[in-house]
Amino acid sequence: FIARIGGSGCRLRRVSSRTMRWISELDTPPGIAVVCPQPGFVHRRPGDPFSLIVVLTLVQDPGNLGGIIRTADYFGVDELWLGPGSADPYGPKAVRGAMGATLRMPVLMPTDLPGRIGQFRQEGAEVWAAVAHETDTEMRISPSGSRILLLGGESRGLLPDEVSLADRKVSIPGARRSESLNLAVAAGILIHSATTDRYRGA
Repeated sequence: FIARIGGSGCRLRRVSSRTMRWISELDTPPGIAVVCPQPGFVHRRPGDPFSLIVVLTLVQDPGNLGGIIRTADYFGVDELWLGPGSADPYGPKAVRGAMGATLRMPVLMPTDLPGRIGQFRQEGAEVWAAVAHETDTEMRISPSGSRILLLGGESRGLLPDEVSLADRKVSIPGARRSESLNLAVAAGILIHSATTDRYRGA
């Protein structure tokens, strides 16, 4: 493997086990680490065609964020937007959790998240809010069109002013013996629901 990447133009440097532990932040590192620039994605603008954008208003656990990035990449989500106070998508734990998807999944951290959602909504995007304890909600996101899915933080969910940004609300049916689902699990279920028809028979 080292011989193969050595011939690709990458600069290789051997380091001590102690340095590798410091670089990787792992007690038992895999033995190789990579330094690369952040991807230079071209992000969607209001009015651009897209299928699904996922918005995390506040995701604080970098492991959750990495898992969501990986799931979004797997199901072909167009973009992921993060609200203020969210974990760094390029931090070590989030990058490890994403398992390489960070280099393919466009992640945007808008300075004015509600304003950006409103701009896309005015141009025809349908905005869905994921809620856990409300009545009169849909059980499934519409399978087509330009859709934006809003998901709240691990502990608080979506706040009322965030829910007000949406056209429709969706919840995940279940036995509800637990109060709620883990954020990454909930995101995976909803993303799968919103993209299932796209890959039927694939």
